[in-house]
Amino acid sequence: MKNRLFLYIILLAVTACSDDPLFLDNSNNNAALQDQGIYVLCEGLFNQNNSTLAYFDKNSTEKNIYYSANNRKLGDTANDILYYDNKIYIAVSVSDYVEVIDAGSCKSIKMIPFGSETHSAQPRSIAAYQDKIYVCCYDGTVCRIDTAALSIEKSIKVGRNPDDIAIANQKIYVSNSGGLDFQNPDNTISVIDINSFTEIKKIQVHPNPGCMATDSDERLFVVSRGIYNQQTNSYDTRLHIIDTDKDAVSNTLNVDVTNIASDGSNIYLYGESKNKVTVMESATCQIYNNSFIMDGTQIERIYGIDINPRNGDVYICDAIDYVTPGSIFCFDKFGYLKFSFSNVGINPNEVVFANADNLNSSIQQQPLFRTPTAVLAYRPAPGQFVNEMPLYKEGDNDSIMRAKCLEKLSNTNSGYVSLGGFGGSITVAFVPGIENKADDYDFQILGNAFTGSAEPGIIRVSADTNNNGIADDEWFEIAGSEHLAGNITPNYTVTYLRPETPTSPIEWSDNNGANGIMDRLDSFHPQPYYPQWIEENSITVSGTLIHHNLEYVSGQWKSYPKDWGYADNQSNNNEKSKIKIEWATDLDGNPVVLEKIDFIEIITAVHLQEDLIGELSTEISSIIAL
Repeated sequence: MKNRLFLYIILLAVTACSDDPLFLDNSNNNAALQDQGIYVLCEGLFNQNNSTLAYFDKNSTEKNIYYSANNRKLGDTANDILYYDNKIYIAVSVSDYVEVIDAGSCKSIKMIPFGSETHSAQPRSIAAYQDKIYVCCYDGTVCRIDTAALSIEKSIKVGRNPDDIAIANQKIYVSNSGGLDFQNPDNTISVIDINSFTEIKKIQVHPNPGCMATDSDERLFVVSRGIYNQQTNSYDTRLHIIDTDKDAVSNTLNVDVTNIASDGSNIYLYGESKNKVTVMESATCQIYNNSFIMDGTQIERIYGIDINPRNGDVYICDAIDYVTPGSIFCFDKFGYLKFSFSNVGINPNEVVFANADNLNSSIQQQPLFRTPTAVLAYRPAPGQFVNEMPLYKEGDNDSIMRAKCLEKLSNTNSGYVSLGGFGGSITVAFVPGIENKADDYDFQILGNAFTGSAEPGIIRVSADTNNNGIADDEWFEIAGSEHLAGNITPNYTVTYLRPETPTSPIEWSDNNGANGIMDRLDSFHPQPYYPQWIEENSITVSGTLIHHNLEYVSGQWKSYPKDWGYADNQSNNNEKSKIKIEWATDLDGNPVVLEKIDFIEIITAVHLQEDLIGELSTEISSIIAL
């Protein structure tokens, strides 16, 4: 999969597979087709001449539409596909050509040859910009195709075995992998001036760079796979972030990653496990969702990811065992499966989208989840992610910060809202409210908890009984497992003092006579930890304290979760992260009966500072009514 943000092709969701062939009517012009379906490119097997192009729309399917339309095979090892100006361009690497087809009929317009009888160019990846198609080839070249003549008008040399190509800031970026020399790969990104079509710089990165993606701020994200270790059967991977203004690496993350996709504000990535997707906020480079798939859907071997830019749906290509025809899974932005296709083709690697306005009602979809309609209050305690999640900019006030929180909570894949240390809180409203369903879960708070990383938050709920739209009615606390076990301290109070300088440590004291310092982790989070839009010189917070489960185990700090009933405690794909309104209790701990709730408050419930990891702080990406 090679996702590019400049390719804004809009998708229509599709139906379950049918074996009925689909023949497109040429009289229904290209625009009509774009209102109907999607294409799936299947790479096939090397030297087997079995690449295929599949098509799906709301009425029918064709698993080999290129063959049906042209009565010939697509070719050998189709690596990349691009939709541009009502045409589809496919880089067929081993066959050594770029196939250009009409998007309406799937009829071949032209096969643009690369290389010669004595030299194989092997087109690898495709990009488009202002009526030109750019193709990086494994022979160390980048070719420019004129979209009118459909012929190569110029070719330039770059590094060894280019693997991917991307365009940002009016420049072309090419990842030079050197993949044919796996013990001595290349380690550069070629920067090409798009006007003169000349290489102007090489950026040095970790060895063996491959997949690339850009975000909405034109940052370039590059996967470098490193040198294969035959003893451990693994790669030493890195994820680089390149500033395309300076054409320099601005950050490097030591993460398990072999492939990525971008929706503009998030980077979806998977590593050598090939069956798990994590999500990173591109602006902060923070991984906030360690397990994107929420509903337990099993993927055998992820072979590509594509994002629908219209609605945020995530398409995952499953190669299964690399020889069996694979599958396509479509997930909504919350990580729940909407639909899937099996037996698509061998090694499906990319999806090209049409229009997504009219979903087929026959598809069995998960119910649409509701997110908060308003953020009524955001009062974080100081913390290492405060002023980062969401990002504070000079001049932002309380209203702007609440709006930034709502934007993130409205899309679970747009990053976290951090509540900071103990007592930091956020209050949201749901219109309409959330009904109390007997013996069933009513809402879920999505956080970034995973094995060994729980930062529990207390949950409070309230009903708008006076119907004034203001959270001024009685509040009730969700009594989770620690409440029932008696492992809580009610009415705990902490006061934080504004530091002398924005980047100084923060002093705190509590109502038990204890005091201390919130140290800083400047190498990871150099920004101020005290909320900069809050004008007061001290912040006093009160709430229920939960005793932490932090232990140092095998050279790592582990914060173990409580059983149930708290935010950012159990992983999002664990049912124990869901909440029942019937767990609500009054201030004396007595159960209450609420027909519905209209307001939810989440408060960081642990108070701990450890020099190496900082404070424990509740983070959330959304609250969803089930």
